[in-house]
Amino acid sequence: MIGKKIPWLKTGLFFYFSLFLLAIFNQSDFWSNILSPIGALISAILLFRSCRRMNFAPFFRSWIFFGLAAAFWAAADIGWAVWDLVLKKNPANNLLISGFYLGTTIFLFIGICHYSIYKFKRWNTIQLVIDGLFIALSCILYLWIMLFDKNDALLWQLDQEDWMSVANLGLDLVIFLGIAVWYISIRGGKIPFPIRIIASSLFLFTLVDIYYFYLQLNHRYIPNSVIDAAYIAAILGIAIGANAFTDLVLRQADAEIDVCTNIGFRHRSLLLFPAPILILLIKGFDFSIIFYLAIMIVYGSLSAYIQAAINNERLLKREMELNLELESRILERTKELVEKNRQLFAVSNMDTVTNLSNRRFFLQTLEEHIKQEPGRSIALLLIDIDRFKIINDTYGHQIGDRILILLSQRLQHYEQSGVMLARLGGDEFVLIVPSRSSYAEIEQLSEHLIEHCTAPIELDQYTLRITFSIGVSIYPLDAENSNTLLQHADIAMYQAKKAGNNKCVSFNENILKTIKRKNELELLLKKADYDKEFSLVYQPQFTASTNQLIGMEALLWWNCPEKGGISPAEFIPIAEETDLIIPIGSWVMQEAVRQIADWNRYYDLNLTMGINVSPKQLDQKGFHAALKATMNRYSVKAEWIDLEITEGVAVEGEGRIGQIVEQFMDSGISISIDDFGTGYSSLSYWKLFPFDRVKIAKQLIDNLAGDRYDRQIVKSIILLADSLGIKTIAEGVETPEQLDWLIKLGCRQIQGYLLGKPMPADAFEDKLLVSQPLPDAAADPIDTVVQLELGGEPEIYHTR
Repeated sequence: MIGKKIPWLKTGLFFYFSLFLLAIFNQSDFWSNILSPIGALISAILLFRSCRRMNFAPFFRSWIFFGLAAAFWAAADIGWAVWDLVLKKNPANNLLISGFYLGTTIFLFIGICHYSIYKFKRWNTIQLVIDGLFIALSCILYLWIMLFDKNDALLWQLDQEDWMSVANLGLDLVIFLGIAVWYISIRGGKIPFPIRIIASSLFLFTLVDIYYFYLQLNHRYIPNSVIDAAYIAAILGIAIGANAFTDLVLRQADAEIDVCTNIGFRHRSLLLFPAPILILLIKGFDFSIIFYLAIMIVYGSLSAYIQAAINNERLLKREMELNLELESRILERTKELVEKNRQLFAVSNMDTVTNLSNRRFFLQTLEEHIKQEPGRSIALLLIDIDRFKIINDTYGHQIGDRILILLSQRLQHYEQSGVMLARLGGDEFVLIVPSRSSYAEIEQLSEHLIEHCTAPIELDQYTLRITFSIGVSIYPLDAENSNTLLQHADIAMYQAKKAGNNKCVSFNENILKTIKRKNELELLLKKADYDKEFSLVYQPQFTASTNQLIGMEALLWWNCPEKGGISPAEFIPIAEETDLIIPIGSWVMQEAVRQIADWNRYYDLNLTMGINVSPKQLDQKGFHAALKATMNRYSVKAEWIDLEITEGVAVEGEGRIGQIVEQFMDSGISISIDDFGTGYSSLSYWKLFPFDRVKIAKQLIDNLAGDRYDRQIVKSIILLADSLGIKTIAEGVETPEQLDWLIKLGCRQIQGYLLGKPMPADAFEDKLLVSQPLPDAAADPIDTVVQLELGGEPEIYHTR
């Protein structure tokens, strides 16, 4: 793309400049004044564009200053054209126009300074100062002789000019000298061709500007002459060079392009020697020539001395680096020998508390086993004492250490031929058991170990009972190296801890997949877009006796872009652990309240939306206020909302129940208990907790037709609820037999696949609300219930 743009750009600029020269040679003030600012504007655009292409990198911000200089020149030329062509006045006397021309020189100076800050960092400062001093002195002397003809009157006349002209000429001289110093000082490296174009253009601009002031002082300047073409050519040259350098950097992004330095013996100072010859040819012999030559000789001598010193310093630095490297290698070798001796003579393989092998020696031994007999079966049993921290905190670390010693002695009973026992640290032990490939054998060994080692421990006046959790991994079945083998045993051990006390779990890929998927889902859940990925589906609820629609249960579904549909039974526990349940619950509350508001108003219903509330949501101080705010936002009546809590919240005690009662008492919002009949079910909290409805768990309904015990439990729940004025609804009704029994037992409400599966809002509305007659006015208002459940029934998302 770059290669296509450059020829077009060059062609366009060549055509423009040809027109401009033609206007100047034809002495057309009108076209000269019109075309002059166009070139400056083009240059400004190219410079700004080049900087933007480099994402305004610090070095390339010099292009911004050059672009501002071109823009100021364009503004000055436009002002000149307006003043000359429209107002018919002399533009040379306008301070604003002069100020814009001065601005051009100022921004060129700033751009050069910005470039120098980055490029002179690697240069030798002393040599740069010497170069600057002598080259500047030589150039000033040359200009004084050639341009000003050593005429003090010109300086006096310049002093009478306005301050803008003096400042402009001063900056021109500084830029001129700066470029001369930069170019002549380079002794190493190669100047990129685009940089040469920029430097030459800047050099041309300053020379033209100095010559302009010379003409002005002698009253010989003619507007729209060749000197103005030279100005535009210089400005265009800066832009072309900057654009070309940007292209070069983009093409060679990994290479350092501009690496010039002022260190070396290559001389560009010889470029100063033709100056005396020119003076002699043009001005004739002058004593200043001798002074000029003296300056060059002194400068050459000093430069040679400085470069020799720099070279010697570099050689000395390299020698010191070599010496330091040699000393470092000797020191490293000495440390290695000392470490080897320490390992040979120090007791570094034993744990200081139990005198078992320590972690370092264990890992070394395991690695040796694997290397010596690759492919031979090696079992790893990672043993962790359950809740050992509580023992340390309760009885002290001294008792804790004595327990570790006694347990290590018991474990040593299993340290037979080829079996190695080690303490990894803390409360973790490990057994290496070679020549066993069967998980059944290892698990049997683990059971014997648990039975033997968890016998009560008598310490002074204490009798302690210790339990273990054991994780098993086998090489090469579960891992191909020691680190992975230990890691997999650790994963299995934590699964054993989750299973309870004195448990042994063998590693398998399903455990790793479960952990990996859980971590993946946690990351995806944290960055999930709720509005795009979450949705609610609705399962209808009916009266048991008449099958009349009385409400619906809203279920949360996650359609992850990366993993597809994910059951709430899988991601809701993750949300609970990570506190993401709070924003998710808030989103569900917003959607459910909005939906019930829409349906109740549009169909003139009086349905109630139940919201399953997580304990963490209840712990939020602003939960009740947020719910009320949402209800007010959608103008939802309090009786339309029913909060559903789990039995776990209810059995936390009167204190927790009191918090809920205090928040929702007299608010008009009803409260329900979910999945009653499983887990923590208890009738004792019915009298403490003012809930309005009981949802009978699906597990009881599944066996209702064939199990008389479940049938009697359901009957008892319904009778007790009726006696207390509490409604009952059966979940998961899937067969006509279950429905018949529920009617006989007196259950008033049902839901399940028998009468309706969960469906999206539009399908629910089309199938059930559009054709559904309005509820009978005589019906009990509490029968019109819509239930929202964050988790829902896991199986409803699978095809039956």
